[in-house]
Amino acid sequence: MDSILIVAHGNQSGDNSRTERQAQGLRDAIGLPVFCAYRRYSDDRIKVVMTRMAEQGLKDVLIIPMFMSANMYSDSIPRAMGLRDAGPCGIFEEGGRELRYRITPTLGDWEGSADLVADMADQYGDSGILLVCGCSDKGEPGLLVRRSMEIISSRGHNVEFCANTKDPQPGAEAIERMRLKGSLRIAAIPVAMGATVRFPTDGIEIAHSFGDDPGIPKILTNIVKAYDDSV
Repeated sequence: MDSILIVAHGNQSGDNSRTERQAQGLRDAIGLPVFCAYRRYSDDRIKVVMTRMAEQGLKDVLIIPMFMSANMYSDSIPRAMGLRDAGPCGIFEEGGRELRYRITPTLGDWEGSADLVADMADQYGDSGILLVCGCSDKGEPGLLVRRSMEIISSRGHNVEFCANTKDPQPGAEAIERMRLKGSLRIAAIPVAMGATVRFPTDGIEIAHSFGDDPGIPKILTNIVKAYDDSV
């Protein structure tokens, strides 16, 4: 591999500095070119950035989806390159130049991500931990949150999760359950790349989001190492 492409959702405000900052941390760690592309809200779309990389003479890119779980944004990355019926490995061709690509599982599906969430929880001492996340239609947490809850619980914390919605307010219900279990202090961790907590948070401490944590570049580095032992 001679390059890395991080694919993120993109911020509606146009400010993608969070992703760029994490990409810089990975760049510093591995010494390879690291590019960023976005599924929405940016001119730096996947095909545009892949074309730019091919024009620079790059030949072998590892693509890391910066999403909490596999979804329409990660699954459609080949299609966003203009490739139909392509899989997680293939060839992107533009202007007579070929760029081999491999797509890793999403950031949230790597086990180290759950360890990072648990480490974030440990910063709040004996506080109860509320993981604020996107949930399925059935109200169930994704793999990252399930793994994180297991680790956090094993470390002695009272832990709950809730969807990040205003109406209805599962956050208020989860907070009440935690207080009934004896949590006098509660810290809420947004398990997302950058979402803020959308429900009333009186009396609880709000942590920075998972995507803002300085430990993200280390996870990204481990993903790269898993695909290239020379890094």
